[in-house]
Amino acid sequence: MGVLVEYMHTGVYGPACPPAVRVRVDAMMAAAPPAGAAAALRGRAERPDYRPLLAELDVPALVVGGSADPWSNDAVIAEIVAFLKHPEVVTIDDVGHLPNLEAEREFNDALGAFLLSHAPA
Repeated sequence: MGVLVEYMHTGVYGPACPPAVRVRVDAMMAAAPPAGAAAALRGRAERPDYRPLLAELDVPALVVGGSADPWSNDAVIAEIVAFLKHPEVVTIDDVGHLPNLEAEREFNDALGAFLLSHAPA
């Protein structure tokens, strides 16, 4: 699991990631059973393309990304947003692949504002 944890460091964390988040996520990844991690990676690689299903949604959708995420970068986010009818995009600076953990306050503020703006009167 050490090799996978080291690989994940290439993009999972942004430069502003709190050290406690790194410690917690690294420990979680390191504790995963290798067979389970391999199965999860295979499942991710073999998953179907869900983008056409996104086009069927006629509801507001919040898309949150980190400016330092090499895996869900601007191009990936734009591709997802192109399939959504009512997207709202929030990019959090200096955050990697885990905006909800790396920038908890900013993420929660964005989510809260989104939910309030779409709550029934």
